[in-house]
Amino acid sequence: MNIQKTYGQEISKYYIKAFSRKIKIMFKNDLLRAYIRPNIFLNIIKIRKEELKAFLENTKSFLSTPIPFKGGLLPTHIFLTCCTIDRNSANAKGILDTVLKVLFEGKKSIFDLNREWKTIKKNLPTYLNFTKKIIMGEIGFALQPVKDGNNKIVFYEALARMPKEESTEILAAQKFLSVAQRLSLKGDIERTILYKVIFFLKQYPKIKHISINISPDYLFGDFERDLKYFLQELKVKPERIWFEITEQSEKSIADFNFKEKLIKLRNKGFKIILDDFGQFHSNINILKEFNWDIVKIDGNFIKNILENKFDLMFIKFLVELAKNKKFKLVAEFVENEEIASKLREIGVHLLQGYYCGRPSFIPLSQKIIPPLIFLR
Repeated sequence: MNIQKTYGQEISKYYIKAFSRKIKIMFKNDLLRAYIRPNIFLNIIKIRKEELKAFLENTKSFLSTPIPFKGGLLPTHIFLTCCTIDRNSANAKGILDTVLKVLFEGKKSIFDLNREWKTIKKNLPTYLNFTKKIIMGEIGFALQPVKDGNNKIVFYEALARMPKEESTEILAAQKFLSVAQRLSLKGDIERTILYKVIFFLKQYPKIKHISINISPDYLFGDFERDLKYFLQELKVKPERIWFEITEQSEKSIADFNFKEKLIKLRNKGFKIILDDFGQFHSNINILKEFNWDIVKIDGNFIKNILENKFDLMFIKFLVELAKNKKFKLVAEFVENEEIASKLREIGVHLLQGYYCGRPSFIPLSQKIIPPLIFLR
């Protein structure tokens, strides 16, 4: 939805609420009502087939009328699609599969996918499966330890995982995140993992800290709202939750609004981590612009540190900078004792990699049911 970009956040929130009220009025006898994404509303209603055409015409006419706002009118443009489901054979999986198929086969840009339609169509069964799992929260996470020089666990990083269809295999994030990105569902994964990690922390108070990856796009989206609701429900202290931020979008960490959001999180008690420093052409200004609690060095600078003099010099420079800026350094991709020993010797504070511990899938995480975004 382009409302927020065009008119601003205040009008965008008002627009969603007003449009939601319209849907409640039109679908007052619906069986299910859900707000799936900022531009997708799902309703399941009970209606006779012979009444369907007239009902859809009336619905489109009613929902398309402009929305009044402070003496003016906000234009409304909707794309309405429907499918019928036989109530005698209806079940949760069948309903979801049918709805998703209709969404993807209507060649409108529901997910802004027109450019990639041939790829989508070719891989439709896989995409439908991935989409169903993501929307229904059927993904989990693994925990990988981050240790200090004394081999003591300081915190765990939560890494998204997806169970493979009809298999005991668990897919790592790199196997499905690119597909999720293509389907505009990466934010749904981040939201699900955020809820599940907070839920897990509530269930296991002995685990002190878990870090969660948050993209700039999610940070500037529904993140604050989701975090507020999840903490209200689960009552987990912010000090136990650490957020890892990677600069992988059009939004720059040097931007004032970006720093303001990070400072706001810090003031509430969350630790803020810069992830993968050195990747994506990161520059030194990122370290200058914000006082990070922890900076993770991209593994490409770590794995060849014993042979590559530039990598070694770069790490030593970061160690000195960390002393001045008072942040902790984490070395990723630590694969063996030789690398670990060298990193300890030059003053790197924390280590992460297979040498310190492989990611361990948490079976409970797959079973935790995240809240769907139902209309209020």
